[in-house]
Amino acid sequence: TSAPEINWFAGEAARALYAVDRPLPARSWMEILRLAAAQNEEYKTISDGLWFLRNLTDSTIAEDDFNTGLTGWLTYHKSKSGARAQSRMAAGLLLLEALGHEIPDDAWWQVLEAPRTPVESGGATVFRIAMSRATDAGRIGEAILLLLLSFGEAAPAIDNIDTVSTAVRVLRQLGLETEAKKLVLEVAATGGL
Repeated sequence: TSAPEINWFAGEAARALYAVDRPLPARSWMEILRLAAAQNEEYKTISDGLWFLRNLTDSTIAEDDFNTGLTGWLTYHKSKSGARAQSRMAAGLLLLEALGHEIPDDAWWQVLEAPRTPVESGGATVFRIAMSRATDAGRIGEAILLLLLSFGEAAPAIDNIDTVSTAVRVLRQLGLETEAKKLVLEVAATGGL
């Protein structure tokens, strides 16, 4: 059984550890959440909300658990993110696709059904197009320069998710998988995914 006096902290501890790419110590806190969930459904919900960060950082998650975890994560955001649910859910799915995951259609339908608030997508379209073309042509330096310029003064975030997802795809095409994953982790950790 888990110790009730630390159950309330387990989710925040796991989130913080996953956000800094420390999955091993985060697993202990996730185990506390798992045990606490047997007593209180709220802890299961907290665990579902951590799936995205956990999926990015913890290599022990079975690939066949992807759709189950994704569904739980989407449900979490529908119930907990209020008017930002749709933008957070869409951002997460775009980032997962940019990392090469195949997202089922029903996940996109859940996004369409979620509460939403209009959020402008930052990053100039022309920069995203130029970045993709430079990458396709093998002009690595140009692609990286355009990637940096495409964000302007804004940091990578949910509010400029189109630019972030394009940047992740470009980094992956250039063979920079680790950098792509770290960019997604940064956006996920700072954007409440």
